[in-house]
Amino acid sequence: MKAWARLLACLVLLVLLLWVAGFAVFVIASRQVAAPPALVGGVVVLTGAPGRIEAGLRLLSEHPAGRLLISGVGQSASFAELARRAGADPGPASRVTLGRLAHTTSGNAREAADWARQNAFTALVIITSSYHMKRALLEFARAMPDVVLIPAPVVAPLPHDLAGWRLYAGEFNKYLAVLCRLGVLADRDDPAT
Repeated sequence: MKAWARLLACLVLLVLLLWVAGFAVFVIASRQVAAPPALVGGVVVLTGAPGRIEAGLRLLSEHPAGRLLISGVGQSASFAELARRAGADPGPASRVTLGRLAHTTSGNAREAADWARQNAFTALVIITSSYHMKRALLEFARAMPDVVLIPAPVVAPLPHDLAGWRLYAGEFNKYLAVLCRLGVLADRDDPAT
């Protein structure tokens, strides 16, 4: 084997080992449970996985002065239907905004930034799945750098099958891609998870 081929093989192995180590840290970090926020003004829920809307409605019911944006809602879904599916008391619909424009995580961030500006929020609680939180926070911080972001992850169970591990690996790769593109491809969207 030529020296350049050995060097290339070593570089590929090193990149693979770094990816595996980073993925392990990513999975471990996604298992961390955050303490619920003490004071809530604005709450943003990113749709897409079980438990997210329930967590948002529960937090809203515990903080009567809070407001909730559910970002990424389908065009035909109503608030009452979402609350019923979540098995939660819907509470006053006047404190809930259904965001129907976002189809991606960066779209969620832009929609939430507009909502935060309209409501003069300087801090937002962000609710999404734990494996999606790191990427969501990057996108939200880019869309609204002056707003304090408080993560409230819904801890998803560890995958028990190949499809679940593919979801986690795909989310890790998307997170790495967002890290690499910050400031480079500012207008390009990544699919929401």
